[in-house]
Order: sequence, then C-alpha cells, then structure tokens
Amino acid sequence: MGRLFRGETTVFMEFMSIEPNDEGGLTLWMVLGAPSRGEKKPKPFRLVETSPDSATFEMADNDFPKTITYTRLSEDRVDCHLRGGPDDETRLETYVFHRGR
Repeated sequence: MGRLFRGETTVFMEFMSIEPNDEGGLTLWMVLGAPSRGEKKPKPFRLVETSPDSATFEMADNDFPKTITYTRLSEDRVDCHLRGGPDDETRLETYVFHRGR
C-alpha cells in the first residue's frame, strides 16, 4: 500500500498485489485512486521484463499507465516509472520511494 499526503490529508492511495497468473507468469494487481472517490476496481498489469534490479509490468489497453517499471537503485531506494497515454501519447511520471525507518 502506498499513500500520498498533502500535509496531514491523504490525497491518493494505491493498493497492489503481485500474484501468479494462468500463463505461469506474474500479474501486478493495482487499485489506484483518491480515497473515497468513486468505485475502485483492480487493474491487471502483466510482468513483461525483469532484471536483478528491475521489473516492468504492462497493461497495453490501459490509457495511463500502460507500463509500470520498478527499479531498485539502492538498499533504501526504489524508483517507479509510469508510462503511456491515450493514442500512444507519451506521458511519464516518476515516483521515488525510500525505505521507512
């Protein structure tokens, strides 16, 4: 689970789970959105590429994001890159995660 705060208020939340799929691969199930605004349904992103320090998941028919890439840069830092957009418009959002202590 991830949360984005503005001051003391949660303005965005994500819940995710990585699970085996019927093809023998992995699927990232993600629920995104603002707390208490509308119905939230999990979206499946299929694992399409891995390396020792990264994993890329894809949902090609989604407007945004089409791909989600997690890259471990150190023991305490992971970057997340969201890419895609309607009509193949390239949009990129990057989020930096630091291990809590």
